[in-house]
Amino acid sequence: MSNLQLQTKLILGSLSGTLVALGFEPFGYWYLMPFGIAIWWSSVHQRKLSEYISISFIFFIIFWLIHINWIIAVGFDAYIGLTIIMTVLYTIVSFFMFLFKDSKFAFIWYAFSYLVFDSVLEFLPFGGFPWGKLSYSSADAFWSKYLPFGGNILVDLLILLTASFIIYVFQFILKKKYIKIIILISPAIILVITTYIYLPETIESSINTIDVAIIQGNVPRSGLNFNAQKEAVFNYHLNETEKFLSSLNKQQITKLTYVAWPENSIDVDPYKNNNVDQSIQKLVDKYQIKLIAGAVLNDGNNYRNSLIIWQNGVDSKEIYSKQKLVPFGEYLPYRKLISKFNSKFSLISADFSPGDVNTIIDINGVKFTPLICFEVVWSDNLNKAVIDGATFISVHTNNATYAFTSQVAQQFEISRIRAKETGREVLVSATTGLSAHIDINGKILWQSDEFVSVSKIVNIKPNSTITYSTKYHEIWQYLGLFLILIPITLEAFKRIRLRYKSEN
Repeated sequence: MSNLQLQTKLILGSLSGTLVALGFEPFGYWYLMPFGIAIWWSSVHQRKLSEYISISFIFFIIFWLIHINWIIAVGFDAYIGLTIIMTVLYTIVSFFMFLFKDSKFAFIWYAFSYLVFDSVLEFLPFGGFPWGKLSYSSADAFWSKYLPFGGNILVDLLILLTASFIIYVFQFILKKKYIKIIILISPAIILVITTYIYLPETIESSINTIDVAIIQGNVPRSGLNFNAQKEAVFNYHLNETEKFLSSLNKQQITKLTYVAWPENSIDVDPYKNNNVDQSIQKLVDKYQIKLIAGAVLNDGNNYRNSLIIWQNGVDSKEIYSKQKLVPFGEYLPYRKLISKFNSKFSLISADFSPGDVNTIIDINGVKFTPLICFEVVWSDNLNKAVIDGATFISVHTNNATYAFTSQVAQQFEISRIRAKETGREVLVSATTGLSAHIDINGKILWQSDEFVSVSKIVNIKPNSTITYSTKYHEIWQYLGLFLILIPITLEAFKRIRLRYKSEN
């Protein structure tokens, strides 16, 4: 095939990358994603390795530039730096695609290749940044019905195979092979009908419900300096809670299992600030409630992003420390080198320490698992917690740095996906929004607006049913990582056979 001109490469790579990016929030055009991938694969297919690499590079850099534009809030250099890192890592997939370019099932093997990189990047770089997983666009998509059965790995695979399907259909149309089109489309139609009519939704196992009060106290300002004014964020949440609880009757307050404050809602270490600790204890004693709040704790040089519980007549105690830390947010990889290029990183004066226990919180026999902000992006610890008995998910997040950016909508979409994947209701308590209550099928039962002070009692239905996605999450994870061994093995046998024939 002739070499593509640079202009053509730019058009094809940019168009396909844009279509995939539009599948994610805040756009939400999930149905465009397979078409974007199909254009990318078709434009590189059976060309030189250099064209596989160059077109794929353009595809990924356009995708990441659009998808993570919210990182500009941290700094333009951080935005460009992370975009380039993710682009280079993902472009490696083009090498594997090139290996399979002459295979009869090349586009299916392309799908398997991409799936590996979408899975590997849960762990790399810097502990993983799976923010671009294809399935994280899919809370309202057709294939989201499969989340309880195979989680994000199965949904990733379905999106990629749909792209393969589109390519094969167009190939048969161009070659006027109408019988093959019918043979290909008929099973797809049956699959769609079966999915919508017969595929069951997650089953609820409990008729008992609990009440949780979500407090969104707001912050004085957005951006990196949202907590620059000492105790301001804390006072916002304290005042909003006092105002809300005073509006309830005694029966409503008695029924509360706990009151949820967001991540960083306490903007000082309460164990080193008696005024803050005593103010919370006074509130808790007055209304006889349990309060779970996020704070940064500092034992010398050991910083922890933690959740603390206060309750009537009992000393406060740390109940959970964030396990999945955010690179360039809660710690700096290669601190000395990176600090030279971005002065804003000096705001991260010390690296945080991760928690090491997958905590399940038990309040009056009600078991649930906490997640802090970006932890919702990783599924491994969450699935383990659900298997160990967590009956719903409590997300505590602080989006003040990224207020009014697409980051808020993207993280919220992932929270909805986690609900469908695990069959667990999700409550989200955010400093500035979006706070929310999400049911087990990803439906939004309530959500707040951004940058307002608001409180809400949500009625949670604990669920003990284990979805297939959660039960077999390790098997799905291995499939995501090693499915590429199928085409690699077939290709190896093919080359051995051809070499044997040529020698004989």
